[in-house]
Amino acid sequence: MRLEITQMGLVESPVLGDGHAGFGGRSGETHQRQRWQSAPDRPNKAAGDALGIDLLNNPYLVERDAAVAWRTALWYWNTQNGPGTMTAHNAMVTGAGFGETIRSINGSLECNGGNPGQVQNRIDNYTRFVQILGTVPGDRLSC
Repeated sequence: MRLEITQMGLVESPVLGDGHAGFGGRSGETHQRQRWQSAPDRPNKAAGDALGIDLLNNPYLVERDAAVAWRTALWYWNTQNGPGTMTAHNAMVTGAGFGETIRSINGSLECNGGNPGQVQNRIDNYTRFVQILGTVPGDRLSC
């Protein structure tokens, strides 16, 4: 099993036995890593090109270097629509809401009935987090 950092929490998922699942790894290994929703090489290449880091040939950098992990996460949040219609950042600043961030990051894997339990878990975590910060979660929490 592989331990993945998702939008608001940790989940376990099996590592494919190909030795290159996500950011690489052999079956049975456990890692914390940023989760990419599409083919492994495509987001590594795009993020690496944008950040000036060779993530295509060094995908483990995202897993092993906290600064690289944060940079790639912020790059995705601010620049990539993913399966949604806008970036997660734009979803929050334009009032489209937290639900649209879920759609931008996870698309039909979770939205439109894909995994309502996981969506509710994200909403619960987000709501708890914004309460800790002393603010309100806003409208449109679900996708």
